[in-house]
Amino acid sequence: MLKSLTLHQFRYIKPGTKLRFTEHFNVLLGRNGTGKTTLLDLLSMVLRSDFSALREEAFDIEYEYTHPLGTGLVRFANKFSSLSPGTRNIGGWPGPRRIGGALGRRSEDGKPQRSQPHVVVKLRLDRTESNPELGVDVEVDGAAMRWRKSGGEWETPSSVDVFKSSMLESISDAMPFGEGSIAAADEILNDYNRRGQWTYRFDESLGVFESITESDSGRMQKPGRAPAISLDVWFGQEKLEDPVRIVYRRPVFMPYQSVPTRPQSGRSSAAVKLAQGSALANFPQLAGLRDMMMSLAVERSWQEDNENRWRFGHAEFLFSGLAGVEFSHNFLSYGQKRLLAFLYYLDANSHFIIADELVNGMHHDWIRACLDQIGDRQSFLTSQNPLMLDYLPLESVKQVQESFIQCKSEVVDDTTQIAWSNLAKEDAEELFADYQVGIQHVGEILRVRGLW
Repeated sequence: MLKSLTLHQFRYIKPGTKLRFTEHFNVLLGRNGTGKTTLLDLLSMVLRSDFSALREEAFDIEYEYTHPLGTGLVRFANKFSSLSPGTRNIGGWPGPRRIGGALGRRSEDGKPQRSQPHVVVKLRLDRTESNPELGVDVEVDGAAMRWRKSGGEWETPSSVDVFKSSMLESISDAMPFGEGSIAAADEILNDYNRRGQWTYRFDESLGVFESITESDSGRMQKPGRAPAISLDVWFGQEKLEDPVRIVYRRPVFMPYQSVPTRPQSGRSSAAVKLAQGSALANFPQLAGLRDMMMSLAVERSWQEDNENRWRFGHAEFLFSGLAGVEFSHNFLSYGQKRLLAFLYYLDANSHFIIADELVNGMHHDWIRACLDQIGDRQSFLTSQNPLMLDYLPLESVKQVQESFIQCKSEVVDDTTQIAWSNLAKEDAEELFADYQVGIQHVGEILRVRGLW
């Protein structure tokens, strides 16, 4: 789980901000314009280990996470320095480098600047008989990477692009295979990436719904937005009596353990079998419908190595109403679309949830169902609707203090900056005492005490 986040420098956020998180619900409180969505986007970058959207920004952030084998501490700073004409940066590119078709940053005097990323990763392992070492340190300066076992000598295996998606996986790939602490470090880094790779922000509107149901052809992917479905699959049989093997050629934002069936000849779509216990399978009952069928569009088919292969794209949903009328997902209401998208999002993310204004357009029963379906996942939520707060379990002062994060704007030296913080201990004690009395709703307590 993500344990803490410290911001030494990040946009207009107060320097030195440190946030602590609980392993279950973490709720952001604040007025519009106090950076709640900005914080959710940053948390998404941290959990996905993808900072590509910040390549042209100066920042210095630090975060800590826990794993069954130990803990990881990552500090990522990106500075800029003036670049003289004709010089080359660490990666060997002539300056100023073009990024995304545009020139890089320029200083106030107009001189081109180059990015100077610096990443430090400290993996502290739980000591066992098979692993007596304390951990592994990794440092990436620009593109040059070096690593060492704690207390050992530095070694330099290769270069790494820290702005590539799945940064920690790239660092793991650059490290040599090994045993003991090296093997444990690789497992921590790769497992962290696997757990968070689809933790995009569930937006306050229909962005995720559109990503699921619309084709991505001709549309540029926005940073931080859940990608449209696109996967290559082949169904193979080594022997005729063997069951069909399904092999995915790329990871995809899909309900985990749910698979498309073999497409039938001449059909433009293939049905999807939802895994047992799927959150998405609960949609018809919650939405007051009889049946639901999910399929993926067949975008391309071809033969390779005498095997039939398919490329699947956007999802299609077909429903039966209580009167027996069939209709597609396009005819769902706004709230139904958000509920469908969130249940899909849950099935694609088994460890983390990031949801902005989760309860928009949702009935009370749906709010409770969504929070119940989150289960043991670590979640980061916002809501201007107080209804969501009434369904959150509050169990102790410490949990209250770490579960609620206040987002405020304040003026310092004639400059407005955003301040994020966990609840003060005194506020948490008073809130929990009022909550135990059971007379007021949580939202009312927060507003009366000026905490929201």
